[in-house]
Amino acid sequence: MILLLFNVGLSPLFSRRFDYTSLGEAFLSIFGLGLVVGLIYTFVGSFLVKLFIKRLGGQGAIYKEHVQALLIEFFPCIPANLVAIIVVSITGALYFYPAEYISYYGTPTDTLLIFIATMLGLVLALWSLINWTVNISKIEKVRKWVALFVLIILPFVFIASFFVISYITFHIIQLFI
Repeated sequence: MILLLFNVGLSPLFSRRFDYTSLGEAFLSIFGLGLVVGLIYTFVGSFLVKLFIKRLGGQGAIYKEHVQALLIEFFPCIPANLVAIIVVSITGALYFYPAEYISYYGTPTDTLLIFIATMLGLVLALWSLINWTVNISKIEKVRKWVALFVLIILPFVFIASFFVISYITFHIIQLFI
């Protein structure tokens, strides 16, 4: 369970650019962020999927089934994350920089390893999305396109709600300053 939660949070973090002073600091930050983001994404994401699917005609599967569907969805990400960890250990902090920086400062081997790890991550992320779509459509007894629609629109709703909450919180704090 911990490994799956970690992978849920770790998968999107490998695609970000980080400025760290050392590779150890990068790994520590990503592993810590991976677990925290994984916990939040697993439980909040499952709740929001359940909420949206129910509004679009879902049969009302229990929350536990949604959490299990999300965790099963991330099984393909485990090999991609292991490959990314191996590539980071070979290429160093270069893995976290943009492609222009890698091609200028890295060797052709570094560029190839990072490209392979990135493409593997993208293919397995797509496979995970397909798995989650099929699992949600089965447990909620809805069509696959409805489940896919919810899974695609959900990140936008989540980000928009985050900005709205941040905006409201900021203005409430400004009232007391």
